[in-house]
Amino acid sequence: MSLSETLSWYLLRFLEIILNIILTGREKSEEKEQRATDSSKSYDHGREESITSPFSEQQCLQWFKSLCNDKSGTMTPEDILRLCEFIRKSPSDIVFLVLAYKMSARNCGIFTEKEWFQGMSQLEIDSTQKLLNKWESIGQMLTDPTFERAVYRFAYDFSRERDRDGNNIDIGTGIELIKLFLGEKWKHYSAFVQFLILTKVKTITRDQYFNILEFSRSVDSLSSYDETAAWPVLMDEFVLHYNEHPDLYRNKSDELKNSGSGKLGFPSDFESEFSMRRKL
Repeated sequence: MSLSETLSWYLLRFLEIILNIILTGREKSEEKEQRATDSSKSYDHGREESITSPFSEQQCLQWFKSLCNDKSGTMTPEDILRLCEFIRKSPSDIVFLVLAYKMSARNCGIFTEKEWFQGMSQLEIDSTQKLLNKWESIGQMLTDPTFERAVYRFAYDFSRERDRDGNNIDIGTGIELIKLFLGEKWKHYSAFVQFLILTKVKTITRDQYFNILEFSRSVDSLSSYDETAAWPVLMDEFVLHYNEHPDLYRNKSDELKNSGSGKLGFPSDFESEFSMRRKL
């Protein structure tokens, strides 16, 4: 084979490879677009229904099945993330925690058909559009102190890893939950979180967690704190540490209010994966 023939052969092979790459890329792009279209159709299930239309048990179950990507009959973390992307809501939104409470969900990041139907039946939601239309009102339910207490307590068991460290939650999860419920309305929130960090608290017990909410509602001034009140030792130690070391707590408010990974109530990789997807 002459040099020119050899060069021609290699050139043809090169062009063939490039053509295959282009065709393969086009096929993958079309496949991706088709999946996106199918996904949109699934999440649009019931969109044509008016927000005032009666709740339909059958449509609610069909809606749930359309959100599940496999045949297991369970909504997985991956399914929840896709729903978050479609409705453009963060998985750290407290509304998801309210929904989980209404469902009496047992496992973080996983919803069964039975749980989904229970929660959505109470809220009379049977489509993605109705969920979006009621989103703000669901969040407003937390303005009721009794309801907020119930969801706050539910969040403890829902967020903890049941197979680790008994009935306690790790300090990271505890801080995230405290921030979610109290970060914007408890004036001692920043000081308390700073105390947990400074004293290297590792875990929070159920009793401690429950009482943090009650403490935030009952104790206004730390300087006039009643040491004889029946608060957990953790709260006594917080007030003592705060009053004995005031300099440690100055200028920490803004830092702590802007800190936190937002992993509240869902698996720790939810928020980071959601953020990565939104950037794609």
